[in-house]
Amino acid sequence: MKNHRIHLLNCSLEIVEFILKGDEAISSELGLNVPPQWSEFGVEIFRYTLESIKTNPKASIWWGYLPILTETNTLIGTCGYKGEPTEGMVEIGYEVAKSYRNNGYATEIAEILIQKAFESELVDIVIAHTLAEENPSVKILRKKGFQFIKEMLDPDDGKIWQWQLNKS
Repeated sequence: MKNHRIHLLNCSLEIVEFILKGDEAISSELGLNVPPQWSEFGVEIFRYTLESIKTNPKASIWWGYLPILTETNTLIGTCGYKGEPTEGMVEIGYEVAKSYRNNGYATEIAEILIQKAFESELVDIVIAHTLAEENPSVKILRKKGFQFIKEMLDPDDGKIWQWQLNKS
């Protein structure tokens, strides 16, 4: 396996509770360096994750992860899956804090998420969605072998593109 600069910390129930308490709790309880504005998604996504994990604790591997820059033990964003696999398919999502962008970290995060997904017997297809325009996420997905599937209308984001990668 490729040596990554990042490792992913699975957001257990306890870790999600620290996240919801704020950056100081994340730092003191998890021993992480927490930069300001490490997530643009905000805590709403973690409230949803918390409820999902409470409903099915065994499914926590299919929700949130914290990408940690190993060398400095620094939290650099959020990532994970948008729920358990259904019909052999799981969706990935990721973000990197602005101050850590353009260093290849998002590519590494996507790579780790894809690898973890395909290690599961439950997953044959990984999908992702991007805004319907050329952007850094589109470049990352293409680099990782994803194929454009279709343009869709999302009630929150407007036009989006769906991407797919099949297990080889």
